[in-house]
Amino acid sequence: MEELGTLRVPSGRLAISDAIWLETPLVVSVPPGSYAVRLTSAILPERYELREKREAYLSVVFSEEPTVSLAPAVVDPESVDWDEAPADGLGGIAGLFGVPTSNLGTVAIADERGVQQGMPADPDTWYDTVIAAEDRGWFAQMGAEDNKISGALNTKLPRSINAENIVIVIARLDQRHPILETRDAEGRLTGIHIDMLVIGELCPRLGAFEGRSLDAITEEQIEKEFLRDAERDRNLGFFARLFGA
Repeated sequence: MEELGTLRVPSGRLAISDAIWLETPLVVSVPPGSYAVRLTSAILPERYELREKREAYLSVVFSEEPTVSLAPAVVDPESVDWDEAPADGLGGIAGLFGVPTSNLGTVAIADERGVQQGMPADPDTWYDTVIAAEDRGWFAQMGAEDNKISGALNTKLPRSINAENIVIVIARLDQRHPILETRDAEGRLTGIHIDMLVIGELCPRLGAFEGRSLDAITEEQIEKEFLRDAERDRNLGFFARLFGA
């Protein structure tokens, strides 16, 4: 688990989007305040073709109390693009929404009001002047040698007045990353989590499984067993002929 620092959410409205679509985020209501942001990684099992450590969950942590429930996060319906969102919920799960990613593949979290106040006035300029600017643009900072966590960034918004900031992480391309919430035994919110669709049962359900399918793995295992048995039978036949059995 990697600590990505603190995120300020003074308005109590957590905005979640691809970094290039900051003006149209999904919004989740949370207690106003400043909270720890964590990136949980996973070592992919052997059935994956890409056997490496991958970022699995991006979390905003509101409490260290033990979590007893996991459910779809409550997303402000006014922030949802209902022309694009599945009517029956992402993956057929009622109430589950996913943050869409572009072909650049990032997930960004920030205070909704902070983005409105802390970014340049014209959203059409954001990509060239802030996000992908050659000189210390966000993408350049994410890949810089002095960046503590490659592929992630916690930075102030360019026009921030009260240290409004944004956290950005690399995500999978052209996906809808589920937004989940956890709660403690008293029903209090303990965290908002973005599923990066690297591990877990939502991956195959949403068609996001990166490795070989279980059917392909099973087929390979059957083929190996068949070849092993055939080799064994050939050897037994050889010994039978040799000893006249």
